[in-house]
Amino acid sequence: GRLFLNFEKMRVRSQEEVDQVGRVVAEVCSPLTDRVDVIVNYDGFRIDETLEADWARMVAELTDKYYRTVSRYSGSAFMRMKLREVFPHARTHIFESGDQAKAFLETSDD
Repeated sequence: GRLFLNFEKMRVRSQEEVDQVGRVVAEVCSPLTDRVDVIVNYDGFRIDETLEADWARMVAELTDKYYRTVSRYSGSAFMRMKLREVFPHARTHIFESGDQAKAFLETSDD
């Protein structure tokens, strides 16, 4: 399966908002029998710096439980740099556009 998360223009200001995103994604993924390929739109996404570690932890938990591959994209070079800092691990793939992110998943399908 494939899951598209649209965080475009999203503003994360509190721990509650981080937890809420984690809950919603878990509710979608928990009934599924297989892991999902995830595409995340981070265009215009903003998060308070103090919450970056909490966001990364929440995403890591979802990744461990539910995700097969994750492909993230943002048109902003600064945001792509930030995403590489927040998600330094090997399973992170960061692209400039949604088309590139989708193409990556298509080539990685076995």
